Amino acid sequence: MRGFVAWPPAGFVADDLVPRKWSFSLANADYSRAIVTVADHVGQLSVSVIGEDDWYREHSLVWDVDIAAAEVQARRPTGADHCFTVRIDGVRVGNVAQPPYEYAVCTIETAD
Repeated sequence: MRGFVAWPPAGFVADDLVPRKWSFSLANADYSRAIVTVADHVGQLSVSVIGEDDWYREHSLVWDVDIAAAEVQARRPTGADHCFTVRIDGVRVGNVAQPPYEYAVCTIETAD
């Protein structure tokens, strides 16, 4: 990882702990040109960038992605974890363009 904090974090997360609002925090980041994409094995999901916030004592980029929506749940692999690739392009630190940030979040189906 390149010194960022994300929620949900990279790796495996119980699906009932994944919120609609996702975030990405990086020290001294400028998100004014940031583009967020979230995709699963079928393709891109609808993402709505909410804006910037100072969450967790760090300047953060916040977006909304509804992985609980029926159309997204219908794409869930049968008997498998549902993995999402998050990609954030256009982040700048100290006026220097950063390479894209990319990580995977895999939701684990929890018992009802």
